[in-house]
Amino acid sequence: MKHSLSYTDRFNRITYKQQALCTVFCFFALFESYIFAEYEPNKILGWAKENFKQAEQHQHDYITRSQEFIRNLKVYDMLSLRATFDVMLLTDKARMLFVDYHGKNQGLTFDEIKALYHRQVHENRYFISAYVIAWHDEYNFLTSKALFTGEYQKTPNILKGDDALWNVSLIVGGRKYLPETVKVVEMPVEYQRFFGAPCNQFCTTYLVRFAAKDKYNNFIFDNQKCSVVLRFSSPVYKVDAIWKNINIYESKD
Repeated sequence: MKHSLSYTDRFNRITYKQQALCTVFCFFALFESYIFAEYEPNKILGWAKENFKQAEQHQHDYITRSQEFIRNLKVYDMLSLRATFDVMLLTDKARMLFVDYHGKNQGLTFDEIKALYHRQVHENRYFISAYVIAWHDEYNFLTSKALFTGEYQKTPNILKGDDALWNVSLIVGGRKYLPETVKVVEMPVEYQRFFGAPCNQFCTTYLVRFAAKDKYNNFIFDNQKCSVVLRFSSPVYKVDAIWKNINIYESKD
């Protein structure tokens, strides 16, 4: 039975063709410039700098500092990649990093940055949150409705809803907590920069929120460092994002 290409494979094939054509074109352009122009030292480098002027990049270490809060998970079945989860735990320190980066990016005043910081930290007193960028391979369904191939592909609902393929839970001190909400969201651009490559059109971004207090109205976390596990489970697989010796709160004040 013939199998249709996945959307990812089709996209990659088109992208590879475009990259190959662009590479060939650039090679011949450089070759022609070198052969037909009078020989001068650094002729090609000068031509490249003149025609491909590079934008100046901001000098900062936000992306490097954010990596302590990010975990990258891949789910394999033999040699087949079934799912990926890129997770950022929004501790007080992670939120402070976002506020600083966002403030400089948007040109906020000191008072605006301070107000945004208090709103972000205040939210952690009610919810423990994490951004999750999830991807899952498509399902092939046999059907008579599909033309030519006799099957069609469907990307499953990964985390949100009763029909979600995966569920997520928080494990602290051997106790398991279920999320209050799981929402599909658009991440702020600063968080997208923290994650880097995983942000693309083939993935779905979720904001997962857990109650900051348990059923006895006690805070799940205190001001001490602890180990935090975010577990993703399906009927077949399970995988853990683990943060060891991490502080959720910088201060409860």
